[in-house]
Amino acid sequence: MRMFRFAFLASLFSCALWFSSAVSAAFIIDDFNVDSTSTVIDSSIGGQVTGGSTIDGSNIVMGGAGWSRSIVADLSGGDQMQTTVCSNCKAGHVTMTASNSVGTGIFSYSGSAIDMSAYTGLLFEWGADLTGAGVDIIFHDASSSQTVASWSGLASTGGSAPGDLVTQATMMIAWGSLDSTAITGIDFVVNGVANMDTIIDNISAVVPVPAAVWLFGSGLLGLAGIARKS
Repeated sequence: MRMFRFAFLASLFSCALWFSSAVSAAFIIDDFNVDSTSTVIDSSIGGQVTGGSTIDGSNIVMGGAGWSRSIVADLSGGDQMQTTVCSNCKAGHVTMTASNSVGTGIFSYSGSAIDMSAYTGLLFEWGADLTGAGVDIIFHDASSSQTVASWSGLASTGGSAPGDLVTQATMMIAWGSLDSTAITGIDFVVNGVANMDTIIDNISAVVPVPAAVWLFGSGLLGLAGIARKS
């Protein structure tokens, strides 16, 4: 019986290590750690403004591969919208500054080609004081672009930005015809709704662990409890 318990616990430990490695398989796209604020404001109806964005030494963008970040305000109609990387809360903001503003805020990344083929999901933290916002993530290779993941009708976090962050479920990546071994750009697009004030943080590419794996793990833990009692 002791040998059985030892072998069982050893296998359980191996599974735990496997679970840990599966969960930790992540590639940071942007953790928004900045020391100075970057802002772009679009005050015209139907216009778009693009500006550079500060990335300090403590900020990881695209795994530290030296990519640049731009921030974009794009109004499809309405008044003023602001896209900001905040030095105080260290997160990305998309803010509509008038109740009738409807537009899009974009965090855009570009650089030398990076192999992202190992990743099948995208994860980010979201904070908002509204319901109904959407997120599209557009990837680019050298010759084409594709929306690889989308959310619509995001729920409110129950508070106001920037105080409330909630980690959403992982968005699965649909690479399609893109060359996932040579990604040269990413657009993280927050779709505007009236009166938006929202933040994003810690965007990562991940390898999601299938639900069946977690069920298997919980089963093993149950067996461990039975073995202890016997």
